[in-house]
Amino acid sequence: IIELVRPSAEIAKLMNDVAEKISQVGDPRAKLDRSANRRRARILTELGVTSLAANRFYDARPYLEQAVEADPTFLDAWNSLATTRAWMFAPDDDVVRAIDAARDLSP
Repeated sequence: IIELVRPSAEIAKLMNDVAEKISQVGDPRAKLDRSANRRRARILTELGVTSLAANRFYDARPYLEQAVEADPTFLDAWNSLATTRAWMFAPDDDVVRAIDAARDLSP
């Protein structure tokens, strides 16, 4: 449903916006740190890969979209996101962007 309403590039932003709003229930001044963060990217990638391994692509994708936003230089996140997008039959442009990012980051 999110994919029909928002472009795939906005999924991570939407998820982060939701997380920030939830945290503000307890503290109205709470802000999500959106700076590049490899640790957060690793955690989100691990969650996504766990879902991916169980063939739960729709569960995996939001984690992986957030992971590449958390650290756009994290190869594992881009690689897993490319796989997820391909298995979900995401628009070709989305799949190719993830593959290109992973290729550009590979050693």
